[in-house]
Amino acid sequence: MLAEEGTLNLRTKFLRFLSPHAHHSILNNLDLKIITKSERFISQGEKTNEAYIIQRGSCILFVEKNRSLHPVDHRGEGDILNMSALFTREPANSHIEAQTDMELWVLEKSVFEKIPKNNPDLYNFLTEIVADRFDSQRPISDRTIGRYVAIHIIGRGGYSIVYKGVDSSSNKSVAIKMLRHNMFMEPDFLNRFRNEAEIVARFDHDNILKVFDINERFQTAFIIMEYLDGESIRAMLDRKK
Repeated sequence: MLAEEGTLNLRTKFLRFLSPHAHHSILNNLDLKIITKSERFISQGEKTNEAYIIQRGSCILFVEKNRSLHPVDHRGEGDILNMSALFTREPANSHIEAQTDMELWVLEKSVFEKIPKNNPDLYNFLTEIVADRFDSQRPISDRTIGRYVAIHIIGRGGYSIVYKGVDSSSNKSVAIKMLRHNMFMEPDFLNRFRNEAEIVARFDHDNILKVFDINERFQTAFIIMEYLDGESIRAMLDRKK
């Protein structure tokens, strides 16, 4: 599953990426944090201003939904934890518990904010990791975008991820198209994404999906659309072969 979703490749790339940058001032001035085995050091819903790079040890990530805990990932040496919180300013989307004693390098928000200027390549690489973490078929904690709640992934593409969601004010199902965080950093692409939503929103036709809202938060952009439950075009074409 890790290999299929790309996370394993990103981890390997990250370890390789750090090697030539080992003497970079940002990476050489991080505090070390010690975590004991079985300690829950991040709680789902908690707001933090830190991300962590695992120097030693391993941990397990759990998502809590409907009062049940779902193990969703395992992280070890060289992996990054909680990076999405620094990008999106969202609360932590999972519990994290130490499987062994751990040593973590602490990346504080104040240091993180200097990376785009001092090391653009590292910053772009970190956006890839954040985008990849959201692109998962595993259980996720609910993500709230205004009055809309994203429930689970129903589609993915090169620049966006589509969630099935619900409008909390009407309890109606919606589709939520989220621009990947690394693409949000590209001004030209972001403008095209906005224009796409604005153009479609002007149409009112039975054969065109309705756009209800356009929302920018968590360092990315969302298009809230009509949700249609039925057969996909790909499934229909396969069935007619």
